[in-house]
Amino acid sequence: MQRFIVWGVSAYILGILAIQNNIYLFTVLFLGELWLYSVFISPKGLRQRNLLLFLNVFVLLGLGRTIWINKSLETLPINPGKEVTFQGQVRAEPQYYSGRTVYVVNLLQTNGKLSRKKVLVNVVDTKPSPYEYGDILKITGKVELPKRAKNSGEFDYRWYLKRQGILVQTYLRPSQINLIRQDLGNPLYKLALLVKARTERTVNKYLPQTEANIFNSIFFGDKGLLTDEQKDMFSRLGIMHVFAVSGSNVAVVLLFLQYLSILLRLKPTLDKTLLICGLGFYALLTGLSAVVLRATLMAMGILCAKWFLRQWDFYSGLAGAALLILLINPLTLFDSGFQLSFTVTWGLIYLGALFNGIGKSLPFFQTYLAPVLTAQIATLPLTAYYFNLISLTAVLTNLVVVPAIGILVLLGMGVLILVLIFPPLAVPFIYSSGFILKILVASLMWLGKFPWNALPVKTPSIYLIIGIFLCLIALVEIKKKQEIEQKYPQAIPIVLIIFLLLNVGYFVPNYRQPNLEVTFIDVGQGDAIFIATPKGKKLLLDGGGQNFTGAFNAGEKIVVPYLIRRGIFKLDGIISSHPDTDHISGLFPVLETLKINTLFIPPTASFGQEYKNLIKLAQNEDCRIQELTAGQTIKLDEGKVLLEVLNPPGKKLETTKSTSNNNSLVIRLVYGKATFLLSGDLEEEGMEQIYQQKKLLEAVVFKVPHHGSKYAFHENFLGQIHPQIVVFTVGKNNFGHPAKEIIDYWQQQKVRILRTDWDGAITFRTNGSKIYVQTMGREKVAD
Repeated sequence: MQRFIVWGVSAYILGILAIQNNIYLFTVLFLGELWLYSVFISPKGLRQRNLLLFLNVFVLLGLGRTIWINKSLETLPINPGKEVTFQGQVRAEPQYYSGRTVYVVNLLQTNGKLSRKKVLVNVVDTKPSPYEYGDILKITGKVELPKRAKNSGEFDYRWYLKRQGILVQTYLRPSQINLIRQDLGNPLYKLALLVKARTERTVNKYLPQTEANIFNSIFFGDKGLLTDEQKDMFSRLGIMHVFAVSGSNVAVVLLFLQYLSILLRLKPTLDKTLLICGLGFYALLTGLSAVVLRATLMAMGILCAKWFLRQWDFYSGLAGAALLILLINPLTLFDSGFQLSFTVTWGLIYLGALFNGIGKSLPFFQTYLAPVLTAQIATLPLTAYYFNLISLTAVLTNLVVVPAIGILVLLGMGVLILVLIFPPLAVPFIYSSGFILKILVASLMWLGKFPWNALPVKTPSIYLIIGIFLCLIALVEIKKKQEIEQKYPQAIPIVLIIFLLLNVGYFVPNYRQPNLEVTFIDVGQGDAIFIATPKGKKLLLDGGGQNFTGAFNAGEKIVVPYLIRRGIFKLDGIISSHPDTDHISGLFPVLETLKINTLFIPPTASFGQEYKNLIKLAQNEDCRIQELTAGQTIKLDEGKVLLEVLNPPGKKLETTKSTSNNNSLVIRLVYGKATFLLSGDLEEEGMEQIYQQKKLLEAVVFKVPHHGSKYAFHENFLGQIHPQIVVFTVGKNNFGHPAKEIIDYWQQQKVRILRTDWDGAITFRTNGSKIYVQTMGREKVAD
């Protein structure tokens, strides 16, 4: 049993998973293993006993280290919800985004010493904030918890920051932050930031902004310099990894340093010192991410092995790098960058064996195509899991981009050194980089215009991912056995059949489900309700809104990703309750992205031109349009699921307040004894009109109209519903929603209250008799 460090890091990871996932299951496994150790291992089996003892120590180390880290993250540095004044030091390079500058600030204790407690400070301004690493700042502002995942499968920003030791954040105006004094901080890191800043300024001086930003992104890993459109395009083309300072960057830097050592005719000791120090300094320049740390540690391991005349083992080096990173912070295990970096590195060597013997007469295949194919195969399950995207052009684009990136990194090293010596000497290197980037970007933009370059996919299960990797490992091991012993001729086809069977359920969606589902998606201040029937009909009622700048659209950022994560690329219908922006804006990206059979809207005569753009888009997308009025019924699942339209009337309802709100579609969803009353933004006058019609309003679940507005209260109307649960679809707003009197009314009725701002997405499942409810967990939002 060689490579003890590989087994050790595996046991250490098991300990981390035990704490973060299911401590009881892993405890049982651990105790069972101890029992096996004590009962079945012979006293003569010294090697086996030592291995088990070794593994036990590493499992306990993983448990203990993770418990320690979690314990340090239990207490908030500042209680959220109130305005406070505190002092802290900027402990990381500032990150600049459109409209804000972000600082990681470590709090100063009352005795003036620096603590480990961190706050993420967002300075909102059109101009970059002037403060730098090491500055001591006085900050006054309202601290809040970072946004958590509030819809199933959504990116959890709070968990992402927690893994970095950041538990709270604040948004400030420039007037709320003041410089107390400048401080050096870590001198070596400060030096790296100064070198980086000088290099970036020089590059920005001579290159157009687009090329300069991409150059700095590639060389330093600054993804914040890329626009959202560029990030989306590069992700679809399968080349986003080149902007994360991948291992290939470190390899090119090492190559450059080796040539520099040869040029300077350094002796072996100075040569190795230059290489190790140079790699370490480049890691500092790029922010010490898990990706660059992995590559740097492995490169340093190879150099040290040569230095001490020891044999280098790839798998031991990879495991050693992982262990060092996870000892510093075990929670790094859950970062997508960490997982992708180690997986692709492992895959290039281990899975590369699948291509042995193929294309021997074609040097191009073995030299270029096979490594690219191997990297794509190794990371495919994880990219599908994290990004819901499979790039269909990744092999082609990487064959072109990776060599170009290597040249750009070499030129970047030349720029870096020459800028420090005499900046004008770097100009030819900068212009050469700009020329390559101009051609490269133009080519990528042309390729990125084609819609077929990427395939959106649903989120695969953890079990499917494990199954895929087990199949790949089985293929490699069987192929090795066949090459050596010429055995198991049928084994590879069997594994391939198992592999295909594993993926049938993933690529062939099962539209049927045992229950009716109604999910109130959390889109902030707005409505988006997803409905799925037992026989596979799928509808969306409203799509959320957008912010006042139009930069954030809930349909694009929340609803469409939510549906794609679930493997839903086609809807039988979308229903627009009324054309208020917090209900209709999100439907545009839904129509543009998914295949929609029918658009259901209230009578356009009631809303003038407000539906003009949505109807035009629907027609362009070959989507049928149907108007709904009170008295109509949509029958689904052979009439077992009914959508009864209660409002608006055939003739426009003229009201003294919001005519748009009072002409909202009001739908009563019926499936057996399970009923849902979905009320749009209906207000008092619309309620009175429905009440006078003596329509059946009773429902088990009632969506409170108009997000709980005080204008949406009609006691006689509400008294006819008799709900067991009421749902408020609400987010941060300036309207006072939900009103206290509405909350008080339902509390007095002793009805269970659910709110999307507190509970996240709210999902109801019913077999037509019993109703089951699931939320993302309650968390009261601070006022």
